[in-house]
Amino acid sequence: MTKTENRLGAAMPIGPADTLPQIGAAALLQGKGAPGDGEAGALLEAFAARRRAEGWAVAGLVQRRDSGNGLCHLVDLEGGQTYPITQELGSGSESCVVDPHGVAAASVVLRRAVDVSADILVINKFGRLESEGEGLVDETLAAMAAGLIVLTTVHENYRESFLERTGGLASLLPCTSDALEAWWSSLRVDGAGQEDSGTVGPRD
Repeated sequence: MTKTENRLGAAMPIGPADTLPQIGAAALLQGKGAPGDGEAGALLEAFAARRRAEGWAVAGLVQRRDSGNGLCHLVDLEGGQTYPITQELGSGSESCVVDPHGVAAASVVLRRAVDVSADILVINKFGRLESEGEGLVDETLAAMAAGLIVLTTVHENYRESFLERTGGLASLLPCTSDALEAWWSSLRVDGAGQEDSGTVGPRD
């Protein structure tokens, strides 16, 4: 498989977004009435566990919140290493803010996944930092360009930015397990019709 093909064997020519085929990338859409970060993260983790059990090489980051202090951290799905990504605003504050340095430290997990050509890359979210061209957006786009199957989450507030930065090539899914599995099944079906159907299944 070359760099101009995705994991499903579909060619990815360089050109305007509307000339490119749909690729294996999607985001669970969060918004009014949709699950929050915790539930969406649980869907990502469960999806990753199912695919890993099937033999797929799954890598990436999921977000978890400390039940004690409420601070968030990213967790490497493969090695289990944690990366703190929030900082307290002070003893009188009840909120926290994202620490870009923590996110940058965690990005090594995504770059490593691209380097070793993982089958599936899970990324905790496309949020404010990514909408501003920071955070994990470069790693997300690099993974898509390399042909990895990419799954993340995005809030309705950043929907347009997500679509713009991904060139309209990623699917937006309802934040449910059924929608996620239907998307996955559609990838397997679409990929089976490609000339190089060997790229559809998990690695040996």
